[in-house]
Amino acid sequence: EKLSMLEIKDERKESVKGHLAEVLGFVENIFALETNNLKTDTHLSTPLREDEPKSQPHIAKEILSQNKHSQDHYFVVPKIIE
Repeated sequence: EKLSMLEIKDERKESVKGHLAEVLGFVENIFALETNNLKTDTHLSTPLREDEPKSQPHIAKEILSQNKHSQDHYFVVPKIIE
């Protein structure tokens, strides 16, 4: 419980323990699979599209208008790092 930071009620602990054991069994089955003779598809690739620059000068104003707090073309957010 400490490592996962989950709070599990006492009456559910045995049930959860059983489910976790079942999941670990599935993982062991996966690791036991023989995969050396399988063909991989890692050489396949998707053709990339051409980048076509588009001029949209109004888009920044439109996006910033959706937020109450903006200044000098930036979003103003609460400070989270001291």
